[in-house]
Amino acid sequence: MTKMTGFIPAAFVSFALLTAADVQAQSMFSVLDESSRAEQVITHETGQFRVYGTAERLHFNVRANAGEQSTFGSGQWYVTLVAPPGERLRPGLYPDVGCPVTTFGRSAGLQVTDDNPKCEATDTIWGWISIRQIEFDEAGNVTRLEAAYSQRVGAANAPAWSGLVRYNAAPMSFNVRAAGTSPWGRVRQQNHGDTSLFTLTGDASQVYYEASVLKDLWSVVIAPPTGQALKVGRYETRGEPNTQQAALNVVRGLDSPLYCPDSRGSVDVQDIAYDETGKAVALRAQFEYRCTPRGAPLRGEIRFQR
Repeated sequence: MTKMTGFIPAAFVSFALLTAADVQAQSMFSVLDESSRAEQVITHETGQFRVYGTAERLHFNVRANAGEQSTFGSGQWYVTLVAPPGERLRPGLYPDVGCPVTTFGRSAGLQVTDDNPKCEATDTIWGWISIRQIEFDEAGNVTRLEAAYSQRVGAANAPAWSGLVRYNAAPMSFNVRAAGTSPWGRVRQQNHGDTSLFTLTGDASQVYYEASVLKDLWSVVIAPPTGQALKVGRYETRGEPNTQQAALNVVRGLDSPLYCPDSRGSVDVQDIAYDETGKAVALRAQFEYRCTPRGAPLRGEIRFQR
C-alpha cells in the first residue's frame, strides 16, 4: 500500500566587492513539533555542523553550543537522507519517504532524531523530503545542502516534526503574490530550488533576475537612478530610471502581453554583492510593482545567495 503523506507545501551588505565563493553561505537546523508546538533552531552561530556520507546516503549532524536552550531536552540532532534505490540525491521532492534502514519499493529514506532512533527493524516513518540545493565535490563529498522535511512516526496521521536543514548554503528563493484584482490575477507563489531555476546577471548599472518556476516564468529588472550605482537602500521606482527614481520592470512569461508604461512601485535592496569584475553575484530584495498608479500591486521577494 502506498503511503499517503497528506498536504505537501510548496515550498522574504552593504555595497560590496567579493568573489562568488564569498557569498553568505550558512548552516542551520530547525525542527517544529506539530503536537506540542515546541521548536528549536540552531544556526551557524549557535551550533556545530557536520555532513558526511555519499550521494546515495547522507548524514547530517548538528550539536548546539554549550549553554544553548532546547525545548526538546537535547542539543544534538541527527538527520539521515537516503535516495531511492539506484538513484542519487538531487534537487526535487521526495513525497513518500520511509525508514532509511528498511525502505521498501522506490521510497527515499528519512530519519530525524535527537539521538533516539525512530525506526530500526520495521518501517514506521511517513513524510517527505524537499531538497532545494545539493552539490558535491570531485571526491563525492557534500559541499552544499538545503532540504526541507516532514516526518511522522508510527502512522500517516501522527503529529509531524517539520523543519529545514542547511549546510554551507545561502538562501535561493522567489516569492510573489498579488490580489485577484491585479492585472496578473490572483498570485501566491513560494518557489525554491526543489522546483525552480534562478539566475542573476548584470552589474551596478542594472541587474536582471530570472526565476523559472513550475508552470511559470518571472523576470525582474532593477536599475538605479540615473548616474548612480545599485546598492543597499530603498528606491521609489518607475518604468524607466531618472535622477530621482530607480527603474523596476516585472515580466511574467516568455512574452508578457502586459505592458505597464505608467508603472509605479518601490524596491528595497536589502543586500547586494558584486565580484571583482563588477558582475552581480548575490541579491536580496523586496519589491512592490503597480501596473497603474492606483492598481493592485504585485509584491515579491528575491533571495539569490543572500
